Amino acid sequence: MARVTWVTVSNPSPYRDGAYSCCLLGDVVFAVGFDEVMGVGRQRYRVEARSVRDGYILGRWTDEKVHRVASLYSCVATRNRVFAVGATEGFWSVIVFDRELAVVRRRDFEKPRFIPYAVDSDGDLLFVAGAELLSTGLYAIHIEAISVDDLTPIAKHSSNPRERGAAAYTITFNPETRQVLVGGFDNVDGYRSYRVEVLNRDLSLAVVARPGIRGAITGISPGPQGTSYAVGRGGVVKISREGSTIMTNTTRSGIKIAFSAAPPLGGRVAVITDNNLHVLDENLGAVETTRIARGTEVLAATQGRVAADATNIYIAMTQILTDVDWGWSIIAVNPRPARRFGIFGR
Repeated sequence: MARVTWVTVSNPSPYRDGAYSCCLLGDVVFAVGFDEVMGVGRQRYRVEARSVRDGYILGRWTDEKVHRVASLYSCVATRNRVFAVGATEGFWSVIVFDRELAVVRRRDFEKPRFIPYAVDSDGDLLFVAGAELLSTGLYAIHIEAISVDDLTPIAKHSSNPRERGAAAYTITFNPETRQVLVGGFDNVDGYRSYRVEVLNRDLSLAVVARPGIRGAITGISPGPQGTSYAVGRGGVVKISREGSTIMTNTTRSGIKIAFSAAPPLGGRVAVITDNNLHVLDENLGAVETTRIARGTEVLAATQGRVAADATNIYIAMTQILTDVDWGWSIIAVNPRPARRFGIFGR
């Protein structure tokens, strides 16, 4: 039976403090987001480092400057470093940390006007995805490939189908196909619809998938044999390597998703919604649902990536205490499905 291994809650201020994403570096899980310690509406970047064993706090970092809007939205660990991406109202950032949360390198970019919601890496490049604000007031999908060594931009990709607006909320590098999977939405049909773009490593466009589900994709994960799994409020979809829809499950909507053939998922799909974790089989059939909120607690997953090791999935959530008081909630869940016992034993 899937179970919650540990939960940690931090509430840095009496105002709004939000957590978006987790990433793993060895036996440390890093969570990124923002706090309002300096006062309501005065936000700053925030990172916490916690032990994978019990969630014990190992370190924290907060930016020196505050802004009207500021948050780190995602992170990824590679080359023994943690790379976090975020944005303020005036610029977007890539910040590199060591294991002790000392800043190794940082670059703030004023252009393009861009909210970087997601990041992944192949070890040499960072792939950063998000929404670019256009002069028309609409948003476009925007992807940046950035050198891990010195944070120099290497390549770019933008997409605004029929000039009706689009955005990307999630990105992942598929080591099997050596391609980049991007999930978000477009407005081609006059309303938001799921959109997946598959890019080559140089950010040239290879495949576009439009599964025909209303809403936006907020989580994407590589699947077996070049397939991919994507999730949003409209449901879960499995997509072929060529971009066709293999199957959908609209009864299990979510925000974040993970698939792995290795433990702890063992070939199953984990879908995280605000208060629950759904375990699905490879064909999106329901296996079980585990509540990850405690009692009447309200959690908000928003967009952002999850992290996993051989035992747990690590999820960064925002705990909603009141409309104006939010806190961080980092959760470790062991998603192994229930073992079923027959009349003849195991």
